[in-house]
Amino acid sequence: MGNWLGGKGAVTRVVPTILLLMLVMLSAACSFSGRAERPTGSPTTTLTPSGDVLRIDGEIVRRVLIPDPAQDPRYALTDRWLYVRGNNVWTPTRTESDERELLIDPTNIERIFRGAHPMCGLTNDDASADEPSQLEVSLDGGTSWRPLGQGENVEPIAFDPVNPDVLYGSDCNLAISTTSGNTWMHIDPLPDYALTELEIIDDRLLLLGTTLVGGSQLIEVDIADPQEPVIGEILLNVPGTASFDASEGRIVVGTADTVHLSTDGGLTWATSKVGLESVTAPIASPAAERPDGATVVDDVGILTVKIGVSAGRLYAGTPHGLYLSQDDGTTWVRYDEVSPNARVTKIQYGLGGADLYVTTDDGVVVIPAP
Repeated sequence: MGNWLGGKGAVTRVVPTILLLMLVMLSAACSFSGRAERPTGSPTTTLTPSGDVLRIDGEIVRRVLIPDPAQDPRYALTDRWLYVRGNNVWTPTRTESDERELLIDPTNIERIFRGAHPMCGLTNDDASADEPSQLEVSLDGGTSWRPLGQGENVEPIAFDPVNPDVLYGSDCNLAISTTSGNTWMHIDPLPDYALTELEIIDDRLLLLGTTLVGGSQLIEVDIADPQEPVIGEILLNVPGTASFDASEGRIVVGTADTVHLSTDGGLTWATSKVGLESVTAPIASPAAERPDGATVVDDVGILTVKIGVSAGRLYAGTPHGLYLSQDDGTTWVRYDEVSPNARVTKIQYGLGGADLYVTTDDGVVVIPAP
């Protein structure tokens, strides 16, 4: 009986042809799957701190999210993607990077909120005409998102440490949700100030607000019952923009010209700038501020502060690197693990305080904590 493939010689010619076709089809399938909107993840150097800017697949890491300071970062943002970390490997999610703030639920790290608000005007009644921003939630680590209808123009900032259904945020005023972000209550504890930062200490909500022409104000709100917050006392007034951190009874506020310190919850204050003279300067007048709230001389000032894990340890981020105090702010020295040319805008802990993740204008660097 004859061979329908044309005999032995034909078989030897046809088989390679079939294999070639299979390889072409396989390659096309791989190429098609590679056209998905996200790249392949790879490890970074976060386990071996060196002070270099972190990268994922060659992309600079702009932000890291650390829901549990005892661990390494769980999420990271480059200019293009939100990445999630598992087994020491960064994997891209389906979420593209944008300017919205992300808040991770520390009790469920797959739950993420993201949102923003337009630039605040000179008063709380004078917001800019920017397009509204929709608050969204992801329950699967950034794979998919669901809009929260009543969360328009809310920037999520913090979860209540006792009840994860309670969230605090800013819409230029204070926004509080007791329903996992589905509904929001809006109050104005800082008239004529735009809320920029908040910290939670037990039943106290500490709020920092800033005006674009006057200064900054720190106030407390009683949140023993988050559904009925009680506006408390003004703790501090300072000129210009400011940043703060709080832990138990300690509060640290960084300004353009000094660092303010309280060890009794804001009842009394001291100032500290020995060693910070080259990176601080007084603001001459409210007119010395730009419309975005920064000083005209934008190469001085305390941009961010952080209370250290060790007793007496404080950190200050400046336009000229990272500064360290080991005596509760009495004196400061530059911490040379971060370049003196780096503009430091945020400081976070990893591995229980063993590592510092320092956000700069050039990207995030990770360094050993002193």
